[in-house]
Amino acid sequence: MIKIIKPFIVWVFHDIILELSGFDYLFSSITCLVIIVIISYDNLKHGFMIDWISLSYFSSSILLALFIADHWFLKNPIVVVSALYTLASGMSLLLNRPYTLQYAKEETSPEMWSDPHFNIINVHLTGVWTVVFLICFLMSLLSIMYEYYWPFFIIARSTAILMGIIVSEQYPDYYLKKLS
Repeated sequence: MIKIIKPFIVWVFHDIILELSGFDYLFSSITCLVIIVIISYDNLKHGFMIDWISLSYFSSSILLALFIADHWFLKNPIVVVSALYTLASGMSLLLNRPYTLQYAKEETSPEMWSDPHFNIINVHLTGVWTVVFLICFLMSLLSIMYEYYWPFFIIARSTAILMGIIVSEQYPDYYLKKLS
């Protein structure tokens, strides 16, 4: 379970680092890039998609911060990243290669991988995460459009992520019990 939340941990630190650095986007991006490499090294080594999206975002941010310090991409990272997560997760479903398989295979024995229910569970979980990422994208976009209500949108986004984590943890057992 911890593997699936690793790429999200850096976002907890991002805003704190950004604010403490006086909104130095270059410093914040470099620091977060280092954090994602340290926290998700094993996930990155195994090619986990969501971890690579975070790494790519911070790498791109460094380049933008060097050349265009006041870019929208830098000022609204959660909008950009949640859109990328939504697209990548949705595409993995369309290609019938649910991204959660990467994480599930790390936590289960190879004998389970050929069970058709293993794939079905991961299709369902990837669908849940695609919806979570879409909610995060919409809430982040709305928080920019309606700044006065930003706390509501942050709470809604955080709740969606928490629900995704809970469903990811509980759903496989529920599904398998339902079959018996």
